[in-house]
Amino acid sequence: MPVHDKNGNLFYTVIVSAFNVGRGPITVSNWGIRLPDNDYLDPTFGNPPASEFSDPLPFRLESGNCGTWFMSLNDIDKRCDEYCIRRKDLIAFVELADGTVREAPLP
Repeated sequence: MPVHDKNGNLFYTVIVSAFNVGRGPITVSNWGIRLPDNDYLDPTFGNPPASEFSDPLPFRLESGNCGTWFMSLNDIDKRCDEYCIRRKDLIAFVELADGTVREAPLP
């Protein structure tokens, strides 16, 4: 998704969203992009930092609500090139306050 930073520069991002489809509230405590070796790209990885556009952590999701976090696609691709990783092998994840982790492959 294209995003403009506060200086008006355009860059592309990967968006990680969490939707609460349950009846009660949940809290997202962490998120990131998992690499095939189980290491992960930290949410503050890259430039500009994800915190400029992302919902703050921890982030409480009431039933039916969603949270959204961003990471620069250019920075992800640089890391993939550096470690010879295919983008399709990356897994987006969110970690809930209770320690539960939900994962989804990047499209």
